[in-house]
Amino acid sequence: MPKRGDDSGSAPMSKLKDGDFRKVSSPPDGEPWVWITRGLIISSAWRSRSIHLVRLIEFLLREHMSHAGRENGNLVAPYQQLEEFGLWRRFIPQAIREGEALRLIAVHRGGKKNLVSDHMNRYRLTFFPEKRRDTVTSSDYYVAATNDWKKTTDAEIAAYRAARKTRSRHTTGEPNRFTMRELSSPHHP
Repeated sequence: MPKRGDDSGSAPMSKLKDGDFRKVSSPPDGEPWVWITRGLIISSAWRSRSIHLVRLIEFLLREHMSHAGRENGNLVAPYQQLEEFGLWRRFIPQAIREGEALRLIAVHRGGKKNLVSDHMNRYRLTFFPEKRRDTVTSSDYYVAATNDWKKTTDAEIAAYRAARKTRSRHTTGEPNRFTMRELSSPHHP
């Protein structure tokens, strides 16, 4: 029977001293990372996410890491980039509404395109600290995570799901019909 580590080509595992645990359990050097609490992972809000919301949050986490965790509340997610990430355009508004309903994200809606200088929606992951700007001094400061998702109840989740079903175009019992354009999309799951 092969020893542990032989299959992957890695060095054999060795015993660690207590002080060495931090070395092997810390994030990789030069690699962006985020922490997510156990409370968030076991919450009803987190566990009830649709695949579309999962993709939206993963995109926002990637953006969060791209800015060293310092732009939460100012994260952007253009539809084109979300599509390239694997989220179909027609599911983007649904994912945003669901994220807000579960209180996992907050959205500051931008103005109408070409009518205001800042027309992009800005997103905030409610489980991370938020960057804000003092309008008087024009300096940035940070506030603790609001953890709004903790306020989401099972009853609210059920009510959201029921309301969404009644609004759905596909409540006739027929399978979803995709256009040929969608089926030929490289982002089709």
